[in-house]
Amino acid sequence: MRKSFLTYVFAAVSLSVSAQVVTQDFESGSRHAEELNCWQFYGTQINGGGNSINDQWACRSQQMNDMPSVATPHQLISPWVDMTSGNLTFLSRLTALNGGGKYMDVYLLDENGGSTLILEHTYTTASTQSFSIPVSVTGLHQVRWDFYGSGGNTRGIVDDISIPGTYASDPTNNPGQIGNCAAVQPVVDSDNDGVEDDIDEYPNDASKAYNNYYPGEGNFGTLAYEDLWPSQGDYDFNDLVVDYNFNEISNANNQIVEIEAVLYVRAVGGSYDNGFAIAFDELTSSNIQAVNGQVLSGNLFVTNSNGTEGGQNIAVVPVFNSAENVINRVGGSMYNTIPLNGTGVSDTVYLTIELTSPVNTVGLAPYNPFLVKNQVRGNEIHLPDMAPTDLVDNSVFGTQDDATNPSSSKYYKTANNLPWAIDVPASFEYPIEGADIIDAYLKFADWAQSSGALYNDWYNNNSPTYRDNSKIY
Repeated sequence: MRKSFLTYVFAAVSLSVSAQVVTQDFESGSRHAEELNCWQFYGTQINGGGNSINDQWACRSQQMNDMPSVATPHQLISPWVDMTSGNLTFLSRLTALNGGGKYMDVYLLDENGGSTLILEHTYTTASTQSFSIPVSVTGLHQVRWDFYGSGGNTRGIVDDISIPGTYASDPTNNPGQIGNCAAVQPVVDSDNDGVEDDIDEYPNDASKAYNNYYPGEGNFGTLAYEDLWPSQGDYDFNDLVVDYNFNEISNANNQIVEIEAVLYVRAVGGSYDNGFAIAFDELTSSNIQAVNGQVLSGNLFVTNSNGTEGGQNIAVVPVFNSAENVINRVGGSMYNTIPLNGTGVSDTVYLTIELTSPVNTVGLAPYNPFLVKNQVRGNEIHLPDMAPTDLVDNSVFGTQDDATNPSSSKYYKTANNLPWAIDVPASFEYPIEGADIIDAYLKFADWAQSSGALYNDWYNNNSPTYRDNSKIY
């Protein structure tokens, strides 16, 4: 049985109207033109003259003389709208009021085919009435008007529709051009930084948007050091072996706001007690707001309040003052360099470097990492041709096997261009204790002496002409 009350809505409290609305006044005068705009008409037309409400045109139904149980009601369906909370408003009247009851129902339709009744109206007059229906849903919806009744020749009219939200239909995907368009998924940008949530790595933080990993997300590179510099020593490159992954976090403008580092000590193959730090040649201490995650004790590094090392013109971030503070030995003087000994496990260092303000570049990862030899702060060992920091002991350069020449920007190389530190963009299988890297990796010397021009695959080519597996851990 049809309910006898005049109007029922699902919310009793009026909501504020959204600043963005989808409107329809039918003043195009063309049903087909509106179908091309994704409005659907089933048993309804755009009519003018005596069938209008405001101006010249409105939407008019066919005769409202079939109840829903008998036939499909005459319908008007809006385009898809990315709805916001507000009021759905429109005008409606009848051409006349005769025969049996005359009714109008309004539904919200969702993407899953569901419908929600938001207005159930019984006409008691043919005169124009103004409707304002509070709508609290959000997301993609359509609005459907149903006109029906019993007996007589009454027709329903609707005009001046305003739907809270933004237009979200695709007129180019309109099969048969009858208005049944596909929905356009709304752009969701929760933090309003201009980057859509589906590509924003930090959708709820407007200061961050993208992750930029090196050597890749979930992948690790390796830094390996020979700590007997300035002597070439046993040249086994396992005195300190550190795996790394860096992530430069950038904002919507692709400016870097934070650096994250994951560091893991895989081997300590010497007797020296070495520290480890990273210099950022393109930053100063003032560029850094705070450093978190360092493993520091003692007085090897004297740090500023923001975690950078004091007395430096560039930003230097100490990571650990001693490898002993992050590794867990299983016995013996060597750590993970003698195959028959037990395997130790290191604590993973998670380093976070927050920048004071966004910058365009912080240099190329892994930046300028260096070993501090045996707790003597001035004894720094860097990657080849990477400059030392302000606290280095310059008197060591040019002694023993070191052929550093600052005037030609040559650092930490022998006369034959052999280095004391290497950066491998993969997890490196380092030599066993006492095995010269030149004997373990047979193309290493050619690669190093050519400054990287030859045999770039020296570390990952498994051919017996490239490596001696008996000398690799």
